[in-house]
Amino acid sequence: MPRTKAQVRALLAPTEHAEQRAVVAWARTMEPKWPELALLFAIPNQGRAGGRQGARWGARMAEEGLRAGLPDLMLPAARQRPLPQSGSFHGVFVEMKRSVGGQLSPAQKQWLGALEAAGYFCVVAPGAAVAIRALECYLALGPAPGQLGVGPAEEVAQPRQEPSPGHQRRERQRERHG
Repeated sequence: MPRTKAQVRALLAPTEHAEQRAVVAWARTMEPKWPELALLFAIPNQGRAGGRQGARWGARMAEEGLRAGLPDLMLPAARQRPLPQSGSFHGVFVEMKRSVGGQLSPAQKQWLGALEAAGYFCVVAPGAAVAIRALECYLALGPAPGQLGVGPAEEVAQPRQEPSPGHQRRERQRERHG
């Protein structure tokens, strides 16, 4: 059966799973720069498993509170909103899509709107490159008040890991040359 160029492109495009794996792999390598990326986690989606096992898994997950349309990734790291807005974002949700042909479901649109209204930064990312760029921009906004080691948050904050020797060496070089 003949296929159009668009159909062929869609077939050759990486899967949503592959795109999300690339984002998570990037996040793990960038933890020395942004330790908050250690908090990035995936939200399992009911639509990813098929067959009878998938139906059982979906029923169990629904009983545990999984909801259709939830975004794929969440980073619970607050950030200041860019000026002229005031306040802060509570964290960021990323809805991954294939770089070609991915579309939002009505449930996904509803969740993203509700999460934005609740103060979260939400991104629909058609491909890993878009998701990575969005996370870089979000993390560059800077910590929100309360994440600066002041106030009640410090009582429950876990100690941060020391940067790797290579990261420390690069920082010293920047200080000398910059």
